[in-house]
Amino acid sequence: MNMLRKAVTAFGDVGQLTRHFIRGLRIMESGMLDFSPVLDARYSFEEAGTALESSISGEVTKVVFLD
Repeated sequence: MNMLRKAVTAFGDVGQLTRHFIRGLRIMESGMLDFSPVLDARYSFEEAGTALESSISGEVTKVVFLD
């Protein structure tokens, strides 16, 4: 979805269902698939600030925290 208001453009995910996100997390946790080729880095919850800075700088594409 593209939205233009006062020269600000916002991009984001639309229509994602919570159950799909949870299902994806379960697949990742199960080890059924090898996600290492698409994981740029791993961060703990305590490293949230560093993880978000990496995302803002473009060092990583998307930050997901798993416990």
